[in-house]
Amino acid sequence: MIQRRPGFALELLALATDGDPTGYGDVRLESVDMNVRLPVEYRADSVVSLTAPDGERVFVIIEIQNRHIKEKIWAWLSYVGCLMGTRKCPVMLVVVCPDKSVAAHYDQPIQIEHSCVVLRPTVVGPDKLPVLSEPEDIAASPELATLGAIGHPTLDTAVAVATRLVALRDDRGAHYYSYLKTHLPDSIGPVLEEIVVTTVPLVSDSFTRIFEARGEARGEARGEARGEARGEARGEARGEARGEARGEARMLLTMLEARGLRLDDDQRRIVDACEDPEQLLRWGARAATAGTVDEVFSEDSES
Repeated sequence: MIQRRPGFALELLALATDGDPTGYGDVRLESVDMNVRLPVEYRADSVVSLTAPDGERVFVIIEIQNRHIKEKIWAWLSYVGCLMGTRKCPVMLVVVCPDKSVAAHYDQPIQIEHSCVVLRPTVVGPDKLPVLSEPEDIAASPELATLGAIGHPTLDTAVAVATRLVALRDDRGAHYYSYLKTHLPDSIGPVLEEIVVTTVPLVSDSFTRIFEARGEARGEARGEARGEARGEARGEARGEARGEARGEARMLLTMLEARGLRLDDDQRRIVDACEDPEQLLRWGARAATAGTVDEVFSEDSES
């Protein structure tokens, strides 16, 4: 994320320090090996330099940590020591921990036994990661939205972020979506992928190709369940309408169940009897964000 948008480092720094980034600027990517010969395990995830309000150049090391690794402290000491020794300037270590327990391990001074060294990382844990669900907020910082959805994993938030990532007109959408899905709990990740694959209008570039490839790989196994898999259907007919409708209906029911929305007998009969795949897709799109089952079907009943 820092490599794609270096200015995101300022947002993380502000979160980590509960500060105001106003006055900081001129963010530059720096070498992750600090321009010295270091083993791979002693290279930082991202390093930027920026100008502080007083004009001084400050280096910021940004690490993401998904689990507690006691030995990581030695790598961090190497990062900070190398930069301070070679650049003779202030250095801050920002550690992003989407998991609350991992954040708690690192959000404290780390005293090296029998040593004069104390390292104090500035930690961005779930309590500092905002939940962004409005499209304009997600578009303003898809990086922060992605980390927030991982730090506060709910299906509604994940769907809101993922569907906005699809709309990005650069390669961040595909990369951030993949990162989001793989860092969500098993109870959410697979359901999110099904929702995105089946309900979101795809755009033509690398994001689309990810789902087409997955659809092609699963096409034969899911033939009757989904008619033809969407990946195969992109350049061909969508398959038999009846078979596809059965698949869309099954997907709609799965999505509603995953979100805790229960159909009554009449609503279930309506879904089971529907043979229009496009109508089922519309219901599925509403089901991704609806608060009640009635919201899924209300617009059609009004018309």
